[in-house]
Parts: sequence; C-alpha cells; structure tokens
Amino acid sequence: MKMSTRLKLYFMTKLYTVCVALSLLLMATTAGAKDSQLGDRYCFPPWEPINGHYNIWGDGLLVEFECNKGFNLVGDSFGACDTEAGIWTVSPPLCLGTKCKEPKYFTYGQMTIKHNGGMITFDCKAGYHLFGSRTLQCDGTKWNTTLPACLRNRGKYPSSYMEKLINAKRLRLQYRKNNMTSLLESDDSCNVERIDPPEIENARFRTSFYYNVMNKSYVMFATYQCVTGYKLRYADMRHLYCQNRKWRAPVFPECIKNMTACERNNGGCQQMCVIREHGYSCECRTGFTLGENRRNCIDFNECIFNNGNCHQVCYNTPGSFFCGCRPGYLMDKGICKG
Repeated sequence: MKMSTRLKLYFMTKLYTVCVALSLLLMATTAGAKDSQLGDRYCFPPWEPINGHYNIWGDGLLVEFECNKGFNLVGDSFGACDTEAGIWTVSPPLCLGTKCKEPKYFTYGQMTIKHNGGMITFDCKAGYHLFGSRTLQCDGTKWNTTLPACLRNRGKYPSSYMEKLINAKRLRLQYRKNNMTSLLESDDSCNVERIDPPEIENARFRTSFYYNVMNKSYVMFATYQCVTGYKLRYADMRHLYCQNRKWRAPVFPECIKNMTACERNNGGCQQMCVIREHGYSCECRTGFTLGENRRNCIDFNECIFNNGNCHQVCYNTPGSFFCGCRPGYLMDKGICKG
C-alpha cells in the first residue's frame, strides 16, 4: 500500500519531535549530573499557555507544550530545565485560533496578518503614533484586546482635553511635561503578556483599566501608595502606564520616610519629644518638670518635699539632689552620726 504525502509528513514530524526531546533530555540529564554534587535546583511549573496545556516528564527535566484542538502552536513545543539556574530553557508558546474576523479597516497605518490569521500586528505611517496594543491575538473566535488606532502627532493639549479623554472614576493626574504623550501611547500589553508593575520600595500598587471614549480602547495604569510611615516624594507622581510591554512614566513614584513632628527641631521641646497616637508632647528628664509653655524644662527642687528624705541637710542641684550632714556629723549609710 502506498503511503500518502500527508501521512509521510506526519511521521517525519513525529520522528523529529522525538529526536529533539531525546536531545534535550540528554542535555538536562548531563547538567543534572554535573550539579548532583552541589545539589540540584528544580524548575517550578511553567505558565500554562492560554488555550493550551503542558506536560512535565523526564524526571521533571523536560516540558512539552500542546495547544487545544483548533489552535495552532506558535513558539517552542519542548524545553528543558536548566538545573544550574532553576529555570526552563523556553518560554510558553502561544496557542492561536484562526476563526477571528479580520478588522474591516485600520486608518493611517497598515495591518500584517500572521500565523494563518491567528495574529495581527499594526504599524502607523509617518506623522502618526500607535495608541493601544501593537498586536492582536486570536483567542478562538474573538481577539484578545481592542483594535488600536493611529493618532496624529500633535503638540501640547490643554488639561481640559485630557479630562475628557479618559472617562473612568474621574482619574486625576497632574498633566505635566510628557503626561499627554504618555496617556496617548499607553496600552494594555502588560496585561496581555502578564508583566507585573515593578516593585517600588516601601510602596504597594494596584492596576486599573481606563476606557478611552474617543478611541474606544482600554489603557492600563498602575497606581502606587506608600506604606505607613512613608510618603510620595512628589504627590502627583504616583502612576505608571504600560506601553509596548514596559511600565513607564516621566518620573517614577518614590516613597520617602515621613518626618515626624519630633524630627523637626525636636518638636520645639527643650529636652524630650515623645510621639503620641494623635500627635506629640514634650517631656523632661528625671529631676525636671515642664514649665508653663509645656516645652521648657524647669529644675524640680526635691528638697522641698520631706527634705528629700535626707536625715539632716538636703542640697538641690540641677536635675538632682544629694544629702549632707551638719558640721560635726559624718554620714554613715544615710544617717548622720556625731
């Protein structure tokens, strides 16, 4: 019986896949043997591709990616665990569908269709810049994000235009320098590629999507807030925006330590400044008491009360006192003896 061309191609592909897998297994096993004396570092399970899955085999040293039925795999199917670094040698592939409708129009630019209709990339002509994601991926029967737009390069805009551009919970920004350009160039590519905003010391963040009513697309922002005891160096610089898989801003948020009232000139206190739950207060060291202005410290005369518990004579000193005896007497364990 004569084998068809398609069947021959199928078996050749499978044979090639097995050969690649065996080569990767040999490389991973060799690397593992070299590291066995130092202790192996295993790889954590990789990200599961959207519309696909993975299988880990070869004693945890190999990973194989597969797409669900009806989706085409774009990228590497096989990878090995680098036991020295503890990471996989490949990134998860894309699993793209082919049943998404091609956009009817894209003005002031061009579309490039790839992978049998599973992906579209966009570029703008001279004098325009792209607003939104540069790449659309087919997630079965619909695209993974909204269609981008090519906007004309322009000069500065009044802040009133900026306020109308974004319609989402009255997001307020100080529109300085590049902030107009920043907003127009932002997209949601960090969400698509699962790229988290950067960690900023002594701060936490939350991400939000804001709908651009003019271009009918979403942009992604990260808003930072300093932890207790810290504040933003510039109060209006608290946002990062995503553009082409990177988080950007004219000035990155920075958290600096809050100066307490006591750190500024000791709170005006002569001796000690103490932070309270709802403010601060001045206090004095032992032997002193607060004056009428509640800031200065006045020597407390211990000899006034019960002679300072001295047997004969009490001598007051700044912040303290001591006991003595009258002429002709000597102190013996706190008692004056003649």
